Amino acid sequence: MTTSFSQDQISEWAYFSGDHNKVHFDEEIAKKNGLNGVIVQGMLVLQDAKKALTQYIGGPSRIKFYLKEPVYRDKEIIYLISRKNDEHHLKVHDINGCCCITGRASPEKGETDIVQAKHNIAIDRPFLEKQIQLYQALYPEAGYSWMIMDALLFSVCFKYQNGDPFYAKAQKITLEPDKSKVVTFQVDQDIFITEDILTYDCADLNDLTFYYEDQDVVKEDYSVYSLLNYQIYRRDKLLYQASMGSITRAFEAQNRAINKR
Repeated sequence: MTTSFSQDQISEWAYFSGDHNKVHFDEEIAKKNGLNGVIVQGMLVLQDAKKALTQYIGGPSRIKFYLKEPVYRDKEIIYLISRKNDEHHLKVHDINGCCCITGRASPEKGETDIVQAKHNIAIDRPFLEKQIQLYQALYPEAGYSWMIMDALLFSVCFKYQNGDPFYAKAQKITLEPDKSKVVTFQVDQDIFITEDILTYDCADLNDLTFYYEDQDVVKEDYSVYSLLNYQIYRRDKLLYQASMGSITRAFEAQNRAINKR
């Protein structure tokens, strides 16, 4: 499958998710942060990858994605899937052969050791209903329940929890945490698909509880790698889990420090 993403599609995803990172809209800011131009949101690119892998999900499964290189606006990319034993491997590359994303979907065998995330999020039902309806209207082809919940959790991260969750991280690495000088890049996503989510009706929002946990894994002078783990429980049983790894980097401040040496 070959595709590309326009500025309208980037804006559409921002409207749904709340991810208005300036490197997705402003070419000058993107270049100041070490990029060659405006880039597409990682979760938007991954949406097509998830659709491609869904046909191979028949029971409890793990999906892991690694975002290796940015995908640029209006640039063609190619999605390829191969099989090795009971795993399906995905590769996304541009027309020059540069690998942008790799992924792997595999069945979850045996008992899964799940640790409940630390913090409960009390989310208004109208917000959940509005977001699900908006997602279904914008992306009717992505009708799988686990994909809907995956996108919903991402929008909770940005839209419901008071804007950009990475601003606090920016304050840890620079005295100038302005969004034009500090950017966050998604670098991976780890998904656990339960048996229950495969037959779940997203219109039924009863008995759902949401949890999250935020952890700084590696902190350096001008960057921090962090993990955001989101979970949905239904009647005290895990329904869906997604963890997202991101790097928040003060590129401009880092360059100034290097130039002073």
